[in-house]
Amino acid sequence: MKQPGCEVISRRCGPGLFAELRRDHPDVVFNLASVYGQAPADLAPAILEMAGVAYTGSGLLGLSLAHNYSQLLPLLAGVSLRLPPFVAGTAGECALPPDFAFPLYLYVDGERRAIIAATPEELAAALSALPASHGVAVLEPPAGRQTNLFLLDRQPFLSTPGGDCLVQARQACELLETRGLVRFDFTAGRRPVLVAIQVAPDPLDADLLYAATAHGWDAGRLLRSLVDHAGSDL
Repeated sequence: MKQPGCEVISRRCGPGLFAELRRDHPDVVFNLASVYGQAPADLAPAILEMAGVAYTGSGLLGLSLAHNYSQLLPLLAGVSLRLPPFVAGTAGECALPPDFAFPLYLYVDGERRAIIAATPEELAAALSALPASHGVAVLEPPAGRQTNLFLLDRQPFLSTPGGDCLVQARQACELLETRGLVRFDFTAGRRPVLVAIQVAPDPLDADLLYAATAHGWDAGRLLRSLVDHAGSDL
C-alpha cells in the first residue's frame, strides 16, 4: 500500500527479522505474519516489541490464546460468555457428552482451521492421529443465521454497536488483551452465542470491505485506519 509521503518496505518473518527491524527503524509495522502465517508467526509481536516498534494487531498473549482452544474456550466460559456446547482436554482423553450431535468441529491447539467430523468414527480417527497429550476442543456448531462484529481497539468499527454482542466482544477483548482489529462471529437472536473469534482477521476480509463500502470507504482508507491505530494503546 503506497501512499504519498510514505515509503513501504517488505520484510519476511524469519531469523533475521530482529536485525532488520533495528536497521530499518520503521515507524509502523503492518503485521501480516500473524494474519497469513502459520502458528509460529504468532510470535512475531514478541520480536516487534523487543525491537521497540509499533505494529498493527494484537500482541503475543491474544494471538497465542486464540489458537489454543483447549485453554481459550474454558477461559471464555469462565467469564460467563455464551458459547456453543464444547468439551476441552487432550486428544487421548476427550469424552463427549451423550447428547452431542454430529457433525462436530474438532479444534486442535496451534491449528487455525477446525476439522469437521461427520461421524463418531471420523472424530475418533482424527483424535487418534494426534499425540495423546495434545490439547483439543470439540464443539457442537450452533444452528441458525450468524452475524459478525468488528472492533478496532475495542470500539465498534464500521458497524452499529451490537448490544449484547458488543458486551460479550469487549469481555473477550479484555480477557485476551487484544489490540487493533478483531472479528467476532455470533448467532443472530435475542441471546447471541459467540461462535468464533479472529484476533488477527484478514484486513481485506470480504465482510469488512462490504461494511467499509457501505460507509463510503475504499480499501486504501481502511488500511490507513488500521495503520493509524497501530500501538495506540501502548
